Amino acid sequence: LEQHLHPANVVMLYLAGVVYVASKAGRTPAIATVLGSIFLYDLIFVHPRWSLKPTEPQYWLAFLVMMVVGLIISQLAARTREQAMLAEARALRTQALNQLSVALGRARDKEAVAQSLCAIVLSSVGARSTLLFPSEHGTDVMPGQDSPEGFDGRWAHEALTSGLEVGAGMAIGTDQPLRYLPLLAGDSAFGLLVMQPPSPDRDSLEDQHLVRALVNQAAIALERATLERRSIAAAVEAEGERTRNTLLAGISHDFRTPLTTIVGSATMLIEQAPAINESRRESLLQTLLSEAQRLHVLTSNLLDLTRLDQGAIQPRPEWCPADELVESAQSQLGSRLRSHDLIVEVPPDALVWCDARLVDQVLVNLLDNAVRHSPPEGSIRLAVKLTPERWQLIVHDDGPGIPVGQHQAIFKKFYRAAGDSDSMGKGLGLAICAAIASLPPS
Repeated sequence: LEQHLHPANVVMLYLAGVVYVASKAGRTPAIATVLGSIFLYDLIFVHPRWSLKPTEPQYWLAFLVMMVVGLIISQLAARTREQAMLAEARALRTQALNQLSVALGRARDKEAVAQSLCAIVLSSVGARSTLLFPSEHGTDVMPGQDSPEGFDGRWAHEALTSGLEVGAGMAIGTDQPLRYLPLLAGDSAFGLLVMQPPSPDRDSLEDQHLVRALVNQAAIALERATLERRSIAAAVEAEGERTRNTLLAGISHDFRTPLTTIVGSATMLIEQAPAINESRRESLLQTLLSEAQRLHVLTSNLLDLTRLDQGAIQPRPEWCPADELVESAQSQLGSRLRSHDLIVEVPPDALVWCDARLVDQVLVNLLDNAVRHSPPEGSIRLAVKLTPERWQLIVHDDGPGIPVGQHQAIFKKFYRAAGDSDSMGKGLGLAICAAIASLPPS
């Protein structure tokens, strides 16, 4: 190089090496590179060569300038490198927070929160961890995943009960501490993160702040999930209370009417027996029987619906002749069907797989509903259709049909469609049909 370049230009090559080392390795290696460059330049290029004894004073000035410039360049390059590394670390931390936010947004229970948090902690700081939750009794600790080796439940209990950050507790049987970070939101501790300490290069103050931020995010997610569960439970309780009030009001009204008629007719028969002629007596007795039967049907429907809701009724299917099911329903309705034209379409010798008792109840309720909501002398079509996979029971009448928007509501308890003027309907028949149809197959 000395034959082609002036020694001052050779100095630039050494300074370029200083810049490269500072940008790749940091401040301390760059300073060592500056000193090594001065040593090599003196040894190779300064006369007398290989002596390390420069004879001209100008070389001392060159060495001084080379050192000052090299140190400044190394400082600037190292600072640029540190800033780039800091920006990259901040970007990774921001990415970790964003990833956890997305994962927590999809989490629907505390186990999903635990998996998301532990996965992000592992990917961001390289530390294995687990999330613990307080038990229902408030004294035990329930692991969300497998507990880290050497987990000390006493530290976890103290953190969860006091609501304070315990910090590091010594793991049982090892010399390595575990870190305990409670998930605090408001005045409550919703869980406890137990993590192995990261490696020293991933345990800076900013890394610790990142883990704390991740824990805070998980705590907020658990608090939100808890509030949502409480809100849903409160809504369910309010709906249950409203349903109970509606049920009690409906039962009170529906029982009062036949009971009033029964009491009135019985009182008249007892108090005015001598003054009542035979036809009047027969009418009062028929009224008593009719209202008693009506009360019996209402009570049976309520009991059946309660048993269906509680899962006390399980279908016991068997092969049943379809025509016998239709004849049984017709016989139970008796004279009520005589005012309508009943059209039965049942394939000859058709066998259906069903619980005869339950299907009979469904068929009676559907036919009774058709009779009450179709005009006199109207037609009611009862059909049974068979396919290789299933069979269908169809009841069709000439009534006004179901109002728009009420196709689901009519299957609720005590619900009656708008404009329904039938005083006999109590809103239980179709509810029972829906409950039976929803029973799991055996």
